[in-house]
Amino acid sequence: MLNCDRLAEFPSPYHQFSDATYTYIDSYCSSICGDADYRIRHGVAACFKVVMLRASHKSLLALSNRCGAQGLFGHNWIVSLFDEMRGIGIAEGNTLVLLICFASKLLLNRYSLPAPKDNRSLLSKYEVGIFDYLRLVTKSYTYRSSDFASRDLPNFLNMTEAIGHRMAYEAAVSDGLPAELIQIFAHDVTKDLRAAPPPSSLPSS
Repeated sequence: MLNCDRLAEFPSPYHQFSDATYTYIDSYCSSICGDADYRIRHGVAACFKVVMLRASHKSLLALSNRCGAQGLFGHNWIVSLFDEMRGIGIAEGNTLVLLICFASKLLLNRYSLPAPKDNRSLLSKYEVGIFDYLRLVTKSYTYRSSDFASRDLPNFLNMTEAIGHRMAYEAAVSDGLPAELIQIFAHDVTKDLRAAPPPSSLPSS
């Protein structure tokens, strides 16, 4: 059983979240694309927010379960942090709206993000695969059509997370984090990957 009493010793990160997030995204964007178009920075921020929120929700729920009944006590802040993360997901752009806008613009070639640095990694291959599939869907159906909405929109979350996971993986490798830790992250996110439908499911042009 975790020593949950010690969790109360740590201050809430809510008041530091915005500044830390901005600093990280600004540093990351500068390292991969210099003084890039603001839309690229917006896209990176959208990926970061979607991936970070899902990971936070998953880890907080797991932590609460491991703490047993103490996971519900206010002095451990687990429930409070979970609510704060939900608030962050709503503030400054709901994640669902952000990822729909982000993925749509990518598929319509309004702008593009830097390509993966390592095409051999599983996360890069998955990102390329789902992006290619959705690009085929976009070419097969008119934008805003019901077919586009039924085939593309349900995969926008997977696409955004795939890009965010790949970026996080590359950033970890670039910063020299322990290989074992990086592989744990890669295996953890790989468990939740969903396969895109085969191209044969698309109508012939």
